[in-house]
Amino acid sequence: MAYFNPFQLFILSVLAIHVNTALPSSCTNHSSLVSPALTKFSTSLYQATSKAVGKYDNVIVSPSSIALVLAITLVGARGNTTKQIKQALHMMDETDATISCTIGAFNRNIKSNGVNLKSMNRVLVSDDFRLTEAFRSTVQNQFDVLAENVNFSLPSTLEAINKQIEKSTNGKIKDLIPSGSLGASTKMILTNAIYFKGNWLKAFDSSRSRIRPFYVGHQLKMMPTKMMASRSYFRRAFIKEADAQALELLYSGSQFSMIIILPNRYNGLARIESLLSSKLLSLIDSKLSKTLIDVVIPKFKFESSPDVKRVLRNVGIIDLFNADADLSGISGSKELYVSDAYHRAFIEVNEKGTEAAAVTAFRFVARSFRPTPFIPKFVADHPFLFIVRDRRSQEILFMGRFCKPEKH
Repeated sequence: MAYFNPFQLFILSVLAIHVNTALPSSCTNHSSLVSPALTKFSTSLYQATSKAVGKYDNVIVSPSSIALVLAITLVGARGNTTKQIKQALHMMDETDATISCTIGAFNRNIKSNGVNLKSMNRVLVSDDFRLTEAFRSTVQNQFDVLAENVNFSLPSTLEAINKQIEKSTNGKIKDLIPSGSLGASTKMILTNAIYFKGNWLKAFDSSRSRIRPFYVGHQLKMMPTKMMASRSYFRRAFIKEADAQALELLYSGSQFSMIIILPNRYNGLARIESLLSSKLLSLIDSKLSKTLIDVVIPKFKFESSPDVKRVLRNVGIIDLFNADADLSGISGSKELYVSDAYHRAFIEVNEKGTEAAAVTAFRFVARSFRPTPFIPKFVADHPFLFIVRDRRSQEILFMGRFCKPEKH
């Protein structure tokens, strides 16, 4: 039986979006693969996440963040570990090189038209740990990340990493890596970060915001909630197939938007979640049409930390988290696997717009007002699903559900 020297590798992800960078010519022919594949990954990831938390818990995840971390991990994966990651990403028929090229370039190519996007990518390597040249160069060329040597035994290293993440997310994600997690056994940390702040193209008038009822849970408990209101032209869709309706709220610049999927029944969110798929999202997109409408939606702010290790296992990535993992492309050794994974995301929606951030970490070890009756209305006074996306590329930056307001 082989002897496993215990060592650790964290992969952190606070989704990074590089702006104003063109797709490399070698990736151009494959870029059309990324959007449908990542949409499928996003919906399956969200479904697994929603099942891993309480039925009425608020949820937010960043599929793009987790996908990018998996793509970087894929560079060093081999054998069945590679197969499971590619299957989860819905890119089984593509080469590893195509996946890293397109996902890396896809994220670099997102332009921050009209919104504030901040990004951070880092690879931190222990002084006594050697990366393979192939892994080092691919991560640098495809994901624009340079490896930095650090001493993980120093307490100041953990503090510096967490502070950098906090800074990259405008203070929204703090202390991602728990105290005492790093040490001599830690060999590498990969970090990828996103901070998103977008103002609505059509801001809500705060003078119209009111405390209104929001109905929660099977018993439809009424919770007083600050609700925003607006009468304007928005894109709306009725989705008979899901017994729901959808509303698109544009951010300044019109490239990014939030889509709210509201069940027609107060307890209908579980049905929408069960039907969630790339096909359903495409159907919603095709049915959205502009109309004059009274919109009432809650202000909300929350943080979510789902068990991403459990979630990824539920979408089929098994070997990565046990001694069967083959990550020999990272260092030349097979004695490496992910022992822990972390994901934390934050979102705030108010009259001005949306602020959001996300972080993922993998730890590797060796072995209102009253609308008139004549104006259609969209009143989100019960649990709903939301998506923040890039309308141009269809990439889903954040996906979640709002089920439970803060108490007033």
